[in-house]
Amino acid sequence: MHTTNHVAKSENIDNTVPPANLSDLSATGNRVQTYTYWPATSSVNVFELARAGFVFTGMDDIVKCYKCQGTLKKWKPGDDPLEGHKEFYPDCPHVVALDAIKKPINTETQLEDLLSVCDGVGYRLRQLRTIQSKASGVEPGREAVCDTGET
Repeated sequence: MHTTNHVAKSENIDNTVPPANLSDLSATGNRVQTYTYWPATSSVNVFELARAGFVFTGMDDIVKCYKCQGTLKKWKPGDDPLEGHKEFYPDCPHVVALDAIKKPINTETQLEDLLSVCDGVGYRLRQLRTIQSKASGVEPGREAVCDTGET
């Protein structure tokens, strides 16, 4: 059962936008990059959110569609981002396009999706390594190597 709530129009989240350097949010990988500070306790996968058309607003667990500007929040275990998008914003151009395309699953479409997501995953991993290195005080790529004295 889908339990995610949409954000009421009275809730102002207009000042929350993805970083300006992401010019093409139609690319799934670019949407993944907006999840830098996504709550670690959330049970929803950021890659599924990005595939469903959402970018992270930077507030709580609120996401916004790059196409229709529709917003969802209060994600619970078992929630499906695409199903939530379809439920609350059935006329969204992104949702309509996904339904219309119904890409046949073949090697070419899988590779296109994989390449797009891979770019976003690589970016996200670099972000996490930087955060981890700042917390540990070790510069990324310069992790201490244990010298056992053996040659």
